[in-house]
Amino acid sequence: MNKVFLYVGFVTLVLVAIAILTRPTEADYNHYLEKQEKIICSGKDFACVQENTGEKLGLIETKLQNRVFFMVIEKTFQGERDTKTTTRAFGMFHMFFNTSIEKAG
Repeated sequence: MNKVFLYVGFVTLVLVAIAILTRPTEADYNHYLEKQEKIICSGKDFACVQENTGEKLGLIETKLQNRVFFMVIEKTFQGERDTKTTTRAFGMFHMFFNTSIEKAG
């Protein structure tokens, strides 16, 4: 019985360590946006460009919640024509899940 608890505890500890070490960062999300959504941001200012349309986007707001095992990020951009684009994602294990893009305006 004690060996079962020891085995379960060890496996749990390994899974927790993997989850902590593979939590993505904001830089990972920026790379994801560039690769998947074709939104390219320069690191020097808050100007971004959406490659598909060539529209210039200004970064208005970034909400980042770093938790122990995962992160939740939301970025809001404002386009040249006063359109707002909001991207959201849940990140874990160096991947992003449940991503969404909302366009308003």
